[in-house]
Amino acid sequence: MKLIFTTILLFSLHSSSQEFFKPDSEYLTRQKDFWKSIYTEYTSDQTIIHDKSEPSIIYKVIDHEGFTHPARRSFVKKKFKKLRNTLKRIKAKRGKRLNVREQEIYSQLPAKYRKNLSKRIKNLRYQQGMRDRFLVGLERSNKYLHIIKEIFAEYNLPEELAYLPHVESSFNYKAYSSVGAAGIWQFMRSSAKLFKLEINNYVDERLDITKATHAAARHFKENYQILKQSWPIAITAYNHGPSGLRKAMRKLKTKNFTKIITKYQTRNFSFASKNFYGSFLAAIEVAENYWVHFPEVDLMPEKYLVTEKLKKAKKIPDLLTEHQLTLEKFKDYNPAIKKRVYANNLKLPKNTEIYLPAAVYEMPEVQEKTKNMWEKLKDYVLSFLNTSDSKVAKKRQSLDLPKGRS
Repeated sequence: MKLIFTTILLFSLHSSSQEFFKPDSEYLTRQKDFWKSIYTEYTSDQTIIHDKSEPSIIYKVIDHEGFTHPARRSFVKKKFKKLRNTLKRIKAKRGKRLNVREQEIYSQLPAKYRKNLSKRIKNLRYQQGMRDRFLVGLERSNKYLHIIKEIFAEYNLPEELAYLPHVESSFNYKAYSSVGAAGIWQFMRSSAKLFKLEINNYVDERLDITKATHAAARHFKENYQILKQSWPIAITAYNHGPSGLRKAMRKLKTKNFTKIITKYQTRNFSFASKNFYGSFLAAIEVAENYWVHFPEVDLMPEKYLVTEKLKKAKKIPDLLTEHQLTLEKFKDYNPAIKKRVYANNLKLPKNTEIYLPAAVYEMPEVQEKTKNMWEKLKDYVLSFLNTSDSKVAKKRQSLDLPKGRS
């Protein structure tokens, strides 16, 4: 009975959160579809030249497989400049008496976008494909996705928020960005302090999967509460900051999200912020149907953690001996511990929390039994939902058990 209740609860959480994350305009649908193509169709060996304000306009796909990074940048910039000059000639000719190349480019523009070619020229942008990067992130995500979803459930948050790291960090658990953000949730030092993540000489809790996810959950909940209970605005605020979105709503006198991202213009409210929610919608759609887009995917096995608080200061070698772990496995479970601790053989202070593998759950035979259990449970629940007098029979097709267990 407990297992059935758990399944029904998971079903309820999933079905109730779906309504929050659907495009509410044709423009947002086009934006989502653009990012879906970036995530699933184009690899890092391809670059797309497109219009940054109208996602449906893609002028050219550039292939640069085998190029070095500097050579790729140079090659793409030359193609970009050539396309921009072509658009300038089309504008000068007012769309008339065009040569074959010019006509080819001009025909890609829907009629309503041909009236303002100056804007089209200004809005030219190029975007590298991300299919291979998304695949790697998808494989890494399975490692702790179950933990992330469980934490969000504690905060009564939609479980789809667990897919946001596909946009932020590609689920790189050890990620540090060029601007100093860290972890899969890409917290800056200032926001880490705000949400009580410790950064000291020994640990950087922005890389601690459970603590950083609790911080992200509080961040989402706070954004949602102060930004008119709008998920599109709250999620965009995760990237741009809540104060910037409040200014946008006040200036435009609206909380209509599509109006905000198409009409609000400031130097800081750039392409990345305007596309953050649209790329998140695409990530949800791809991640929830990953087997369709990535049949070659090889998901990392789920990890289960046991937390231990040190009763006294200890060195890493002592912990390895005590728990019979290799250094590689200890590092894998504890990415928050800084490199200097290992390099200088420092003692972790008393009360430091470390993570150890819940080994029994990671034994292949246990994982196989768990998978079989979910299969049998799914069949049982579906047969229950199929009874004619069941009030939830109509929702049978919506049942969605946790990925990797069904």
